[in-house]
Amino acid sequence: MKVIVIGCTHAGMTAVKEALKVHPETDITVYERNTNVSLFILWYFPLSIK
Repeated sequence: MKVIVIGCTHAGMTAVKEALKVHPETDITVYERNTNVSLFILWYFPLSIK
């Protein structure tokens, strides 16, 4: 399954975590319009960037 999440806020990252819980094999792409990402978000959910 492929999922696209728009927005790297708490809600967006929670959506990513929940999708991975239900379907661990999911390919998820997150789009964020801002160039800076909150350090809290990076601590809350470590991102792997390809």
